[in-house]
Amino acid sequence: ITQLTHPNLFILPAPQKEHATEQKKDISIAHIRELKKRLTLTVPGRQWRIIIIDGAERMGMDAANAFLKLLEEPQNNVVFFLITPFIELIPLTIRSRTQQIRFTPVSDQELLSMFNEKRQQLPISTERLLLFSNGRPGKLFTFLQDHDRMAREDRFVTILERILKTSSLSDALRFTERVASEERLDAPLLFYLTYFLRQNLQK
Repeated sequence: ITQLTHPNLFILPAPQKEHATEQKKDISIAHIRELKKRLTLTVPGRQWRIIIIDGAERMGMDAANAFLKLLEEPQNNVVFFLITPFIELIPLTIRSRTQQIRFTPVSDQELLSMFNEKRQQLPISTERLLLFSNGRPGKLFTFLQDHDRMAREDRFVTILERILKTSSLSDALRFTERVASEERLDAPLLFYLTYFLRQNLQK
């Protein structure tokens, strides 16, 4: 199980190799079809099967509809874990059929103590790193392992912040739409928009 190779453990999308720089892929209907195929296979005795969907908010509409059918016709001894930091992006039809377990974000002070243990030189400010991590230690360590991803996120946020200071909200929205079509960021664009708008209102 610790090696993620147990036959009764299935993870979507497939876990990346350690230090992989490729960003997390969207979950397509092909992934759900593969999951459905796996669930048709028999297992010895009454063993439990664990299905983990990591980044469940990345399911496309077709994938979400196909997954909904699996939830509506549950099999015995199968447990689904849907992991997401943005539950509002998961269709209500799926959320209503699941039990929610919320994990409170880790404070910036705790994240800083974790970062200080690593003692790394960063291409961005510590404040920006905490913003990108958004209270999630796993995201913090992802950025510490992948400085290219960290720099890409920083470039986008820097431009967005400048646009919000000098232009209108509609210009910022057009910019975020263009970026969304070109590259995948580690947080939804709405998160950064909300953050900077709140900062401006507090001034």
